[in-house]
This record gives sequence, C-alpha cells and structure tokens, in this order.
Amino acid sequence: MGIYLLIGVLFALVFVVKGVTKVDSGAEGTSWAFKLMIIPGSIAFWLLLLRKWLL
Repeated sequence: MGIYLLIGVLFALVFVVKGVTKVDSGAEGTSWAFKLMIIPGSIAFWLLLLRKWLL
C-alpha cells in the first residue's frame, strides 16, 4: 500500500503540471487551485490516469 501511495504522489506531481491537459483538453488554462484539488484523485487513480495519458 505504501509503495502504491508513494508512486501515486510522485505521479500526481508530474501529472498535474504536464499531463492533465493531455488527458482532458478542458483543463488547459486552469488555475493552480483546480490543480491542487485534483491531486488527491490523481494519487488514488494514478494507474488509470497514466494509462489514459500514454494512450
């Protein structure tokens, strides 16, 4: 569980900065407040988001 969480935290930091706009074009130009709000979900669902980001 700890490893999953650690990978999720690292993924979320990168995803929020670079990947969110590739997965959802509607997120382009959003504020840092929005990006802070999606961090918990990005940590929890990092595996699914990584798959969407790469495909």
